[in-house]
Amino acid sequence: MIYPSVELFFWGCSLFGGSFFVIRLILQLFGFISVPEFDIPTDHDAIHRDHTISDSYESFKYLTLQNITAFFMMFGLVGLGMNKTGVHLLLTIFCACLAGIITVYIMMKIFTSMVYLESSGTLDLNNAIGQEGMVYLRIPQNGTGQVQISIQNRSQIFDAICEHGETINTGDRIIVVRVLDGYKLSVEKM
Repeated sequence: MIYPSVELFFWGCSLFGGSFFVIRLILQLFGFISVPEFDIPTDHDAIHRDHTISDSYESFKYLTLQNITAFFMMFGLVGLGMNKTGVHLLLTIFCACLAGIITVYIMMKIFTSMVYLESSGTLDLNNAIGQEGMVYLRIPQNGTGQVQISIQNRSQIFDAICEHGETINTGDRIIVVRVLDGYKLSVEKM
């Protein structure tokens, strides 16, 4: 049986949720609204954490405006579709709520996975030790040249000296032995 007043309610939910959902999504894509931040628990947090009354806030950290609008959008659309087919009202409301909850769960997973994409961008030159590369500019005997290595998924050019004081020609393969002061590397020929 189709319920006209319930159909109007589902229309309202889907229009309210859908319009705000699309507007917020577009604003987030263009950078006008920041993506919600989520704390990713670590083993350290779980071991050394004292539980207080303020911890109850953590259960609501996923209750964002984006998730609320996504819930109402799917709740309204699924409810509207099921009401049109003549499904019993209780089953319609149950399935609409379930669709809204699943949508919120998917949204939470999407935004929490975005946190893992974040990078500080800071280059730690100690990660260069043991990396292979090639001589970009000839390293003269007891002098400085340049080498190209891949460090932290970036190809970089650094000043370099030969560890043993010998000449290394352009294009020769090298390995980084140690990091000297600043951005200078000590390398040896492979």
